[in-house]
Amino acid sequence: MRQMIRRLQAEEGSILRGLRLRALSSDPLSFGSTYSREVAFPEAYWKARAEEYAAGDDTAIFFAFVEELPVGLVRTAREAARADVFGIFSMWIAPEARQRGVATGLLATAENFARVAGGHVVELSVSDRALAASRLYTRAGYVLEGTVEETHPGVVERPMRKSLPAG
Repeated sequence: MRQMIRRLQAEEGSILRGLRLRALSSDPLSFGSTYSREVAFPEAYWKARAEEYAAGDDTAIFFAFVEELPVGLVRTAREAARADVFGIFSMWIAPEARQRGVATGLLATAENFARVAGGHVVELSVSDRALAASRLYTRAGYVLEGTVEETHPGVVERPMRKSLPAG
């Protein structure tokens, strides 16, 4: 199984849209947004997002591919009020690519991006329904920190945080 992780390119709005909508459809309780909300976004929205996340040191989206098929994504962004803190968002792996190290690779890539850009801390939130994701983050060194927040009826997001090694 050939895997590759790379930053999205400016012209890949359609791949971004496809992965994001598939994530929202496949695991709706794992995200703060919904499929019905984002499926209505016009093509120009996805094009602009891809262009925004394809360059620069403050934010990025990374795609995971298995055998040249897109199977995962993660977004990272510098916090506006705390320049040394990056958030991890929208992490998702297609069901057929899970348990193959793809998520670990995507997370490590996002963390490395943050570290190289001057980040010292990464933060994320994980749904209490996403047990495999919680285990992944714990294995990667994240610790629970902060206040839980309900994102869907009966579903809470738990904030997690990790200090990045100096590099």
